Amino acid sequence: MSKPTDAEIKEFWEYFIPERIEANRIVEGLPEIPVTLDNLFKYAVPKLIGDYKYTLSMRTDVDFNTRENLYIFRLSSDPLVIDAEVEDKDPALALFRAIQEVIR
Repeated sequence: MSKPTDAEIKEFWEYFIPERIEANRIVEGLPEIPVTLDNLFKYAVPKLIGDYKYTLSMRTDVDFNTRENLYIFRLSSDPLVIDAEVEDKDPALALFRAIQEVIR
């Protein structure tokens, strides 16, 4: 899966913490908040689980052809409905893309 563009990152963080984005821009105009698991679990996941009532699950798998770990994040608003499921070698990117699917 491709890395998020600067515009996608900006839009993502503006959705979850709009008040912080305006105050913390770096010279190129990008938000200072990197897409890491720490930041995703600090800012985005609590809002999805608390405010929007989503359930987050994660599992790992191994691609037997490449022997690489795959991280699969799933967001569900109902036990019978999967709103987003994304897998990637980078767990932060997989979680970012799953959340991005839900908030669009």
